[in-house]
Amino acid sequence: MKSFTLATDCRNLACFSPGLVATFESQLISFAGSAGDVLRRSGVPTRHSGKAQVRNSIAYGWQVAVRTTLLQIGVTVLVALIATMFELRIGLATLAGGAIIAVGNMVFAVRLFGRGVAPARNALRSAYAAEVLKWFWLCLALYLAIAVLKLPFAGLITGVLAAQFSFWIALIAIR
Repeated sequence: MKSFTLATDCRNLACFSPGLVATFESQLISFAGSAGDVLRRSGVPTRHSGKAQVRNSIAYGWQVAVRTTLLQIGVTVLVALIATMFELRIGLATLAGGAIIAVGNMVFAVRLFGRGVAPARNALRSAYAAEVLKWFWLCLALYLAIAVLKLPFAGLITGVLAAQFSFWIALIAIR
């Protein structure tokens, strides 16, 4: 408040000495700019430093979900290509196993973040419902892959493990 009062008082003096007020204002702006530079260099976030002050948890959650899913799909495709060198059916099973995990995690994210901003109780219920849906999907898809499609178990579990390990690594690496 004192600097505002001082600047206002100096502006009132502008009718007497406009050059003095302009010099004072430029020094005041220069001082504020140098303080901002010191804060930016020190890593302290300021209002004008270009760094986000508050992270939108829903938008950030969507970004993390998309990034981790893309990483899971990428790792799964890479591992499936390597597994295809052994046998085509094993490569397809690896691709199916990784896709099951990646789709499960995306189902979780859609259910958790799909409603937008919600009270804490509803967010907790969404998290529980998302986890139930993910496990339902996982059980159904693994049943279809093993019992109905009769995919090779070694390839299937390799894809599942590759996607799950890439998910854990992504949660640590992607921030």
